[in-house]
Amino acid sequence: MIVDNKPVSADSWTTDENVPDPSDIRDVPVGWRIVVRPRAPERVTKGGILRIDADTQTLTETVGTLVAVGSQCWKDDTKYDGPWAALGDTVMFGKYAGKRFEYGGVKYVLLNEDEIIARIPDPSKLRR
Repeated sequence: MIVDNKPVSADSWTTDENVPDPSDIRDVPVGWRIVVRPRAPERVTKGGILRIDADTQTLTETVGTLVAVGSQCWKDDTKYDGPWAALGDTVMFGKYAGKRFEYGGVKYVLLNEDEIIARIPDPSKLRR
């Protein structure tokens, strides 16, 4: 991934999962926008195979946990039958979708509601 015209590894665009989200992150998105916290996949598989950076980078750039939604998300009755993701769900989004930002020391991606392309029920089964 390229940030500020410099290559960065997958680990540099995630925040350690032990770092809590700022309490006011739910106030960040407005309108139909959502905030996703990119999640780093496991570096070692259950079988003990070490994943290469390219594999983990792809997953980091496209998978995260939904942490906040704007007040108008999924409210358009002509487009949606209701929300297809809830806070805490693991979701997938396009590699170049949204805007990456850091807030309170935690890295996030700000997306439009329709940029979520999948909800991942069991992230441990996710592979590139």
